[in-house]
Amino acid sequence: DFHSAKEALENGIPMVHQELNLVLQRSVMDNMWLGRYPTKGMFVDQDKMYQDTKAIFDELDIDIDPRARVGTLSVSQMQMIEIAKAFSYNAKIVIMDEPTSSLTEKEVNHLFTIIRKLKERGCGIVYISHKMEEIFQLCDEITILRDGQWIATQPLEGLDMDKIIAMMVGRSLNQRFPDKENKPGDVILEVRHLTSLRQPSIRDVSFDLHKGEILGIAGLVGAKRTDIVETLFGIREKSSGTITLHG
Repeated sequence: DFHSAKEALENGIPMVHQELNLVLQRSVMDNMWLGRYPTKGMFVDQDKMYQDTKAIFDELDIDIDPRARVGTLSVSQMQMIEIAKAFSYNAKIVIMDEPTSSLTEKEVNHLFTIIRKLKERGCGIVYISHKMEEIFQLCDEITILRDGQWIATQPLEGLDMDKIIAMMVGRSLNQRFPDKENKPGDVILEVRHLTSLRQPSIRDVSFDLHKGEILGIAGLVGAKRTDIVETLFGIREKSSGTITLHG
């Protein structure tokens, strides 16, 4: 039994968390070997650190400059660094907690390629996810938890979406999404060609909100969803466009 994450790590069981744990101001290779730098005498061996990082990246088909500053990279690239870092511990098992939550479809496909490479090298993967399509693409076996309790562990073969969902919620769902009964009413908020003064990505945004309607603003991390709302509220200054509230 392990009594800490550090103890598990020392025994080849690292975890890739949903929230990334990287030092944005430091280089990629610094983050890879933080706390266990290769040394030459009294000094950090920068050349060895670079070569060791490059070797792992090449093995996992990760195209990132080891000397790049982490803060300049995309979320998906940071995710790849976390996985490569886990691999660098001679991992026997890697635990991944919702690793695709901030990735695009293309980035998810790259991540899955890396996961399959780890599997081919004999590394076991514990993949935590609520996304059913990912489970069916990746997993050999599935464990269902409900309210913190173990429900079942079964080979994925022979299971379908309905069976898995039934085990997750404890009953069959014959109608997952009820028919909409309310019809949206008149327009109560009208936004036209909204452009933020100091946020170039907020440009020419238009939409209507109707009475009785729930309007969602969706996007990945860094998609400027919050910036749009802040511009609507006046926290950020707009350079052009109109915001009209009807009654």
